[in-house]
Amino acid sequence: MKSDSAAPKVAVVTGAAQGIGQGIALRLARDGFGVVLVDINKATLDGVKNEIIQQGGRALGLQADLTQLNDIQTVIEQAAEWGELSVLVNNAGRVITRPFPEVTEQDWDAIFSLDLKTIFFAIQFASRYLISGGRIVNISSISGRSGRPDQAPYAAAKAGVISLTRSTALAL
Repeated sequence: MKSDSAAPKVAVVTGAAQGIGQGIALRLARDGFGVVLVDINKATLDGVKNEIIQQGGRALGLQADLTQLNDIQTVIEQAAEWGELSVLVNNAGRVITRPFPEVTEQDWDAIFSLDLKTIFFAIQFASRYLISGGRIVNISSISGRSGRPDQAPYAAAKAGVISLTRSTALAL
């Protein structure tokens, strides 16, 4: 998509209600982006949104369950309507610490759904709206390179994020 210099630049940050995502969102706001904050936790999401607004920035808080494809698509569409989608930061994730023999199918599915599937589909939906020169940032972990004895599904999902990032770079 071509850049429209009149439209405000927008960055989407998933998992923006705390930790790394919050830090990234605050920095993007200081750098002049309108920030679409996405998280499942409404209370902390509103806190980050209010902090950005109090500092003179633009923020839109969207509560979403990113394991649901409809929620991902809605978030991206709302972000694109709010301004010129320039940045997508895939930060949302979860870790479950459990000894390898005790990992359940539900543990596996929960981690892979949020930590990998969400990233793929967020990129797919966002790629339709990202301006020329737009940026996609996928947050992985050192666990994706080295593995973890009590976090095997998390480490595997983060390794997948690294590979998906490479594949996305080649595809887009």
